[in-house]
Amino acid sequence: MTRVGTWVAVAVLLAGNLSSSALISGGALVAPTAAQIQRAGGLKDEANELFKLNKFQEALTLYQEASDIDPTSALILCNRAFAHIKLENYGQAVEDADKSLELDPSFIKAYYRRGTARMAL
Repeated sequence: MTRVGTWVAVAVLLAGNLSSSALISGGALVAPTAAQIQRAGGLKDEANELFKLNKFQEALTLYQEASDIDPTSALILCNRAFAHIKLENYGQAVEDADKSLELDPSFIKAYYRRGTARMAL
């Protein structure tokens, strides 16, 4: 991992968005196991169902749990940004969209979420 990547991981941890188990010595993100990815995906799917029912706070909680398990998922962070938008937490939505884009700069939906949240600020 590059020096910049290490500092990004440390900054995210200090901001409270990663559990310390998501880091290894040197600050590199650890790739989640297949079981962790599956568990995070299940939580994301549950959150998506709650979101469809307009239960945004409950969905946000599950997106957070999923992100804690798989902090490398740009999709989970983008979905969490959308839940923040629905709850009018626009600053947090921008932060999640930014993190999503750090993980996957080609993720167009994250740019849309960030723009939506910035327009509402």
